[in-house]
Amino acid sequence: MSEIAKRLEKAEKFLHKGRPESALDEYLAILDEDPRNDSVRQSAADLCLTLGRSAEAAQLVSDMFDHYVAIKDVGKIVVTYKRLARLRTPSLEQTLQFAGFSEKVNRKDALDAYEAGIKGLLLATRKREALNALQHVVALHPTSNIGFDIRTAWMNSASIQPSTSPSNPPILPPAAAIPNSKMPARPSHNEATRMRFLNLIRAM
Repeated sequence: MSEIAKRLEKAEKFLHKGRPESALDEYLAILDEDPRNDSVRQSAADLCLTLGRSAEAAQLVSDMFDHYVAIKDVGKIVVTYKRLARLRTPSLEQTLQFAGFSEKVNRKDALDAYEAGIKGLLLATRKREALNALQHVVALHPTSNIGFDIRTAWMNSASIQPSTSPSNPPILPPAAAIPNSKMPARPSHNEATRMRFLNLIRAM
């Protein structure tokens, strides 16, 4: 029997004996040996919640999300992100990653996440990435009223000036990275709307 199998057996026995803390210790030890064991990570997160250790549970779920992004498992990305959002505010990068992978799954989820992400990028003066995200928004829904919310967010942080230095590389997953996904075509009659959104950001 492998060491991991032995620890799983011990964890199960601890749970039957009403010793969840000891079972959690075994799960965490397994993750030290096998960081990509998502089944054990899920069990550890559940136990952390049972024990009131919500911060640790959130970190475990966050790690799962990052792993699913790395392997481009869209279904698990969506489910895990929503679970993480119930535990804590996902990072800006996670929000934008979720938005990108949600484009073909749930357009409303994608738009909501892009809206939150663009606001966060503007507050962080990551203007070029905000423009990148905005183009995704317009392609998804050219009549979105996100422009008003973006301007409001920027006005609330008027002391922040747009960065003039090159930004970090875009953090949005390209369409080619998403199985069977292509960026939605942008009809020519939407070009004026797209430019209004882009000009809005450039003017800030």
